[in-house]
Amino acid sequence: MKGICTAQENRLIYRYDAEMLWIEPWGKNSLRVRSTAMADMPVENDWALLPQATCKAEIKIEENTASIVNGKITCIINKYGFLKFVNSNRNTLIQELWQDRQDEKNHMSLMLPGRELRPIPGGLYQVTARFKAYDNEKIFGMGQRQMPYLDVKGCDLELAQRNSQANIPFALSNRGYGFLWNNPAYGRATFAKNVTQWTAAVSKAMDIGSLPAIHLQRSWEHTQR
Repeated sequence: MKGICTAQENRLIYRYDAEMLWIEPWGKNSLRVRSTAMADMPVENDWALLPQATCKAEIKIEENTASIVNGKITCIINKYGFLKFVNSNRNTLIQELWQDRQDEKNHMSLMLPGRELRPIPGGLYQVTARFKAYDNEKIFGMGQRQMPYLDVKGCDLELAQRNSQANIPFALSNRGYGFLWNNPAYGRATFAKNVTQWTAAVSKAMDIGSLPAIHLQRSWEHTQR
């Protein structure tokens, strides 16, 4: 099953079934990704994102893949809608984890998509985003929490504000990327050995804000030695 990719001004758009996916520049070396199953993409709230200067993206659409480049970061989407982000040296920074038969390398039958918009009463969705986990990855950030860990790899974190807990859903990886879960909904972030998973309990769309290639190339290369 194949989706359809189109370019609209400075944005790469993917459509399959009920899903509409937008990938667009959001500041220097950054890409914003939004996905919804609603009739129109919700654009009324940018939540944690401030307006950015316009960056011209390079968009290429081929038979089985499409890509969008903004400075030092590229997002590649295949014919099934799987997303992969690479740096200017074509090293993979992060990629979605799809555990189904459309994964041409693994052919798993779990039927777990990399992006999931599960309808809930009231016309909204429980939103889940799944990404491949890496054994040598270290992840930092996520706000101020009552735990002794600087590296949150292996942690399951509540995405909520509480007394003595300041939730900032921004993760910084030694692989050379930063990741913002741009959603104020209650949810969880799980940095497990087999999957990195983000969940919003109630939302209109998946919005991962930006995946900037934040000048951590040397750190990423060091982990590969």
